[in-house]
Amino acid sequence: MERRAGGRVTGDGETRVYREVPSFSREEAERLMATGSLQQALDAMLSIAFNEDDAAWAQHVMLKELLGRDIARVRLAATCLGHIGRIHPQAEARHVIRMLRRRRGLDRFLDGAIEDALSDIRHFRRLYGRRRDGVPR
Repeated sequence: MERRAGGRVTGDGETRVYREVPSFSREEAERLMATGSLQQALDAMLSIAFNEDDAAWAQHVMLKELLGRDIARVRLAATCLGHIGRIHPQAEARHVIRMLRRRRGLDRFLDGAIEDALSDIRHFRRLYGRRRDGVPR
């Protein structure tokens, strides 16, 4: 990948624009996800993943989105579940992993995001997560 002026990064034929993650209150994020534009809903999802202290609630929101029909929201939900697993490695992950695995293989466009999320959750739980007996390390 090559860094370009203006925050643009190119690689593998794609150009991405990186910007600050927005920060919304829980209520504002829920409102944007329910009634906002697609971009507002995606921004709200990112805000929840990166800023919400209640990991269980954030996981619940993303798991609902993971079961949706809008491919952009489903893909971002998988990515956000990986971020939540990285930010909150002590959070319960069994159900999240099970749901991600169920979505795997249903749409090849989603598989990369799902595999990345599963990898993040596994990696950060190993480093900082729970022991097998459920006690935080």
